[in-house]
Amino acid sequence: MKVLFIEDEADAREISLRLIEESERVFQGEVQIIPADTLAVAEALVKTEIFDAAFLDLGLPDSHRNATMSSIPDFRHRWKIPIFILTGSEEIEIRDRCLMMGADEFTTKKKLISSCGCILERLYNMIVKYRRDAALK
Repeated sequence: MKVLFIEDEADAREISLRLIEESERVFQGEVQIIPADTLAVAEALVKTEIFDAAFLDLGLPDSHRNATMSSIPDFRHRWKIPIFILTGSEEIEIRDRCLMMGADEFTTKKKLISSCGCILERLYNMIVKYRRDAALK
């Protein structure tokens, strides 16, 4: 399983390591976390590699919160993978807007660190659903 991790902050390294550690228990196999620190890097990676899902931070150097949220439908259309919003904000309005724009899931960085196993199980279920839906088409 290959997950694109779009995050520009240094604490993302800690989150990524935690994801990798937890992934063995949840996925019973290897999970590759591929980092991208800007949307431009993420877009280039998506053109050359196949991913199963993406974690997307809303505040990136080349795309701030509102611009990133507005781009979610376009990402969904082009990337064709589950998009899991990852942000420092706990504002309900931001969560609701992201989900309304087409994000598959939303979590805060704090919650990802404290509830990583549960979040990865949700991610795994999203990936299975996407694969099943794609096979039916």
